Amino acid sequence: MNLYEQLQTVRNKLKKKYSTNGRTPNICSDEALKELARLAPKHKEDMINVQGLGKVFVEKYGNEFFDVLEKYHQENSTAMIMGKDVRHTLFFRKLFLLKPFSSSKVKSF
Repeated sequence: MNLYEQLQTVRNKLKKKYSTNGRTPNICSDEALKELARLAPKHKEDMINVQGLGKVFVEKYGNEFFDVLEKYHQENSTAMIMGKDVRHTLFFRKLFLLKPFSSSKVKSF
């Protein structure tokens, strides 16, 4: 599930939670949700800068949406760092056919 779909899930849960007498509240538009997913702010306060979201949205619903954004950043930054390191190591091991060495094989000059 991509970030936009995760944010849609949160919005749908909030719609159910806050619906009264069969009326569903307008939490935010699809366009605002797409922009939130595209920008993926790293700080809750920055959500107010997303077009289509405002101060009331951030105060009332911001925590639920920001939880998803935080998780997204944690998962993706870790994956990027680990992925780059692993690819780098594997590339050089293959390139130089490196094998673990023991200190007993090292000659002193």
